[in-house]
Amino acid sequence: MSGGRREGPNRVVPFIGFRISNVSDDSPAEPARMGLFSPGLYYITFAKGNNDMEAYYRPALPSSDSFDPTRFSSFVELQRPNVQGAVAAAGFTKADLAKWVIEGLIGPQQNVRQVPRILENPKARATFLEDGAQEALKVLEVPPADASLAEATLAQLAQELQRRLARLEWRDFQRMKSDPRGSCWNRLAA
Repeated sequence: MSGGRREGPNRVVPFIGFRISNVSDDSPAEPARMGLFSPGLYYITFAKGNNDMEAYYRPALPSSDSFDPTRFSSFVELQRPNVQGAVAAAGFTKADLAKWVIEGLIGPQQNVRQVPRILENPKARATFLEDGAQEALKVLEVPPADASLAEATLAQLAQELQRRLARLEWRDFQRMKSDPRGSCWNRLAA
């Protein structure tokens, strides 16, 4: 080893800031065939994310000084097939995603994973394009005002139960604890 870096085929090379030419959209995920280090699929995902960042994000920036390498994870998450499919199915492109990243609509960056859910819901999509992913996710979490318990999804019921338990007052907790056969416990256990 020299200079603290690993030498040879297993060395990690930082690649943010330049295009990796030997990895394309149809690159195989077989590390042995490509001669990459063992977690080849991750390398390809990161490389494709970097290529998309260089192809769509950097050119859309107002100046080269505004390049933010911390936005890289958005483009890595974009490599997920469900995210790419949802973006395309909704009539958007990778360039649109780059614009959303620049405008701050996707933040924190992990919200790229939620893009499929957001784009398939018309109300959430409109909110996302105006106010961002955080607000769009709130739209998805709130059941419609006229929805009855029977029509609410399991996720909505669980979320509401979690909210109610978080607001549970101590005296109510003590009352339920003292009466394990009470109606509330019976409904939960049934």
